[in-house]
Amino acid sequence: MIADTIFKKHYACYACPISCGKEVFFNKKVVHGPEYETLSAFGSLLLNEDLDSIVMMNDLCNRYGIDTISLGVAIAFAIEASEKNILKNENLFGIDLTWGKPEAYIAIINQIASNTQLGKLIGQGVKYMSELLGDESKEYAIHTKGLEYPMHDPRAYTGMALSYATANRGACHLESLSYMVESGLPMKELGYDEKNKIDPHTSTQKAELVVKLQNFMNVFNALGLCKFLLAGRVGPETVADWVNMVTGWNLSKEELLKIGERLHNLKRMYNIKLGISRKDDTIPPRLLELARNDGLAAGVLPDLDHMLTEYYQIRQWDQQGIPTKDKLLELKLE
Repeated sequence: MIADTIFKKHYACYACPISCGKEVFFNKKVVHGPEYETLSAFGSLLLNEDLDSIVMMNDLCNRYGIDTISLGVAIAFAIEASEKNILKNENLFGIDLTWGKPEAYIAIINQIASNTQLGKLIGQGVKYMSELLGDESKEYAIHTKGLEYPMHDPRAYTGMALSYATANRGACHLESLSYMVESGLPMKELGYDEKNKIDPHTSTQKAELVVKLQNFMNVFNALGLCKFLLAGRVGPETVADWVNMVTGWNLSKEELLKIGERLHNLKRMYNIKLGISRKDDTIPPRLLELARNDGLAAGVLPDLDHMLTEYYQIRQWDQQGIPTKDKLLELKLE
């Protein structure tokens, strides 16, 4: 998506990549427009109503190679930590770190890119900041395995709580896309259609759903396919046909999904070597224990312990989340 955007504001040195102190004015600059995750991360999450600034922040992140989801969550964490006086004023380098201050956020982006001042801290992400600031900050640290959360609430689609908790790269909404099926998208080749819909607000049937979709999405990773093909109802049988036409193989749908399972377990074993176990397969307390007050998901909380136990059983992992020897032998990962 391309936005022909006129930046009507002068952001002084905040918008300058080299922090030279000169005023910079963007006049009819054509840039990539922010997608929905970025709009939320730089907009509502920071109580920032200035659309021009969101477009500018997105453009700077694109040029610097900074992830917009992680950055929005990291800035929000820093603001809340500052509000609670956990992050002290003397460590802010004069930045007005409060809600709805786009000039401050733009300055932080440039500081992250140069690894200076407040950007040197925020650029390390939520997990690092929380560990540095101490236990008092953990309540506000929204991450799993060090990856900040995207804008898909696991209290609205409880399968996402399990997906976030068990995803090998942390809180990634693309590791299973289970919310698509939970929202009513039929995926007949995986056993989900109009007659077999899943209630998004319960914690039943979610372990099997997440396992199936994680395996399938691992195949997408390996093939370099866009995962939103799932929204186009492209199932494993179709993907197996594509692979067979390109390679001359004769993979069945079941064999394709077995490859995905093998990939997921291989990544899990790598994580285990780094110390990952059940203790890390969790979501932040704020999402696990604090229910929403309104909306369609009001009062809904995921029963993560129940889903996690069932998930390990289906995966043939022990109750610490370690693949059993029999499972590794079956997958030829011994």
